[in-house]
Amino acid sequence: ERKNLAQTVSVSGEVISPNNIKLAFQTTGRLENIFVDVGDKITKDQLIAQIELGKLPQEIAQANADLKAQKELLENMKNKRDTYTREQRDSQRAVIKKYEAVIAEVNQQIDETKIYSPVDAIVGKRNFNAGETVIAGTAVAELFQETDLEISVNIPESDIVKIKLDQRADLTLDALPADEKLSARVFEIEPASTVIQDVVYYKIKLKLDAQDERLKNGMSADIDIRSAEKENALVVPQRAIKIEGTEKFVEVLKDAKNNITERKKIITGLEGDEGSVEVKSGLEEGDEVVTFAKAV
Repeated sequence: ERKNLAQTVSVSGEVISPNNIKLAFQTTGRLENIFVDVGDKITKDQLIAQIELGKLPQEIAQANADLKAQKELLENMKNKRDTYTREQRDSQRAVIKKYEAVIAEVNQQIDETKIYSPVDAIVGKRNFNAGETVIAGTAVAELFQETDLEISVNIPESDIVKIKLDQRADLTLDALPADEKLSARVFEIEPASTVIQDVVYYKIKLKLDAQDERLKNGMSADIDIRSAEKENALVVPQRAIKIEGTEKFVEVLKDAKNNITERKKIITGLEGDEGSVEVKSGLEEGDEVVTFAKAV
């Protein structure tokens, strides 16, 4: 008979967001407040967390007072042109610019005590609580966006050679009805390996054919990757094939009434997951192959 054959690699994976964002302060300090929790939906430019200002308010107040005094001095120098030379007034202007630079720097430090969300997102992780010390560069919170979700899969090294870009895959998820399948394709294969419990894996990613609003970051998925396919292949059951050395044979029914068979040498191709094997040569469509003395 002819049928479509498929060879699959069955694995488990996880729904992930490719747009994960880690939010961190640029300076070390004591966390004064964190305004979000895991699962919160937040909007772009929303305040996420703030560290204590420390002495910055006093520093900015002093810098502004100093700047005011220097500007007043310049005005006095302008009003007494006979007393002060142009060079002295230019020098005073340079002093004022230095104070303005100090104020700009302190204001920058004040801005860095707050973290805002750069996008509309969902809070995936909150790593600190108010009162704890946060080190510069350490993620205080992690955000993700539920758009363009992907499937992350670890493939054992024994199967990775079967995986190619653009291969098709069928997915089922515990969160969805058991008989509902989603379609995806392989779009990324990482070259570097990862060792998990002494087993070598390679990470691949699948892109869904269509986004589904029911999917959430972190959901588990069972995946069948079609590592090889053949349409309209001439097939026989695996159990009908006899192997002698490097050659393969089948018994073809010639006389059903007298149960007479003819032995034929065949060359096989793809082995499907359901016990069917492609016959590339040696048989013709319509031949009745004997399996356990029964015609099929």
